Amino acid sequence: MKSLAGLRNAVFNILRMMMVYVGSSPVWSSSSYSSSPPWTTNNGVDLRGSVKTIVSAHLKQNPDKFGFLFVVQDVPQGQPPNHNVSLTINGIEITKAFDEFADVYGFLHAFKLEIDNDATLSSTVDCVIVYTDDENEALYVYNKDRNDLNMSVDLDANGSDMHIRKDSTTASIRVWLLADDNRWVMANDGEFEDISHYGMTERLSTAGFRKIYIQVYDADGHVDVRVGPAYMS
Repeated sequence: MKSLAGLRNAVFNILRMMMVYVGSSPVWSSSSYSSSPPWTTNNGVDLRGSVKTIVSAHLKQNPDKFGFLFVVQDVPQGQPPNHNVSLTINGIEITKAFDEFADVYGFLHAFKLEIDNDATLSSTVDCVIVYTDDENEALYVYNKDRNDLNMSVDLDANGSDMHIRKDSTTASIRVWLLADDNRWVMANDGEFEDISHYGMTERLSTAGFRKIYIQVYDADGHVDVRVGPAYMS
């Protein structure tokens, strides 16, 4: 009997250690999302047998600021020379010719310098060059205080993907899981309403499901959603 009890305790300890390590090695990826629930099996991220999955949502580039990202990606070669890109920030327009710069960083840095040197803009906003989750260079323009900030982009570069992402101040999220019968069901404790501008992160049980999908609704700007199917290390 003592040997049986010892074996039981050993098995229990092993299982307890396994549970500690479940979820310790998430494989992170950015997740696309929509404001609607999933409706096909093509939606979502493959869980690959993950027992636990971490979900995070970032509503702002900087949690303590409010701003806009000017994102530059997929700029095609052979554009007409000196095609212009105009940023309008709180009614002040700044225009640069993209082809005058050797790379995206130089292009964005020129905008930054002009913002820094403009007495009106520099008194209310600041800016920094950052990388987005999908590894694109961007200029983040944000308030120095809590005043409203407006920003838009206008460009004559056909085919270029340059766009503005506005920080969100709130959002709500539902987490959906795809079962083996190809039906989507909402995860237990998978609804997060009125997320603050500080964002959220949660570790959910996903054992037995094939995919995970994030629905984002009631957002007033862009939300960066990341999922991390987690494995034992």
